[in-house]
Amino acid sequence: MTRYNSMEVEVIKLGLRDIEDLGLSSKDALEKSVVWLRDKYETTGDVRYLDKAVWHIYAYLEMGYPYESGKAEFQAVLDALGEKEEEVFPKRSWGSLEEDAD
Repeated sequence: MTRYNSMEVEVIKLGLRDIEDLGLSSKDALEKSVVWLRDKYETTGDVRYLDKAVWHIYAYLEMGYPYESGKAEFQAVLDALGEKEEEVFPKRSWGSLEEDAD
């Protein structure tokens, strides 16, 4: 099942566009958003929160942040969905800042 929604991911990235100017970290904001969305899923059982969390993870990756930095939280979302990392987020599809340095 394809979980990527380009419009949703672009809206998330657009919302973070100037957050650094406020002294906030877009990386931190995205990681905390994923945690919040997973917590909401656990409270409500509404899988749409997990879908939204996946879109936040895609935005995180597209912004160049390495999957490994948020892996524990990201894996919790994938586990709740019954999905595998390599199927939802194939490693070669995402260029992280750390991988590009190799």
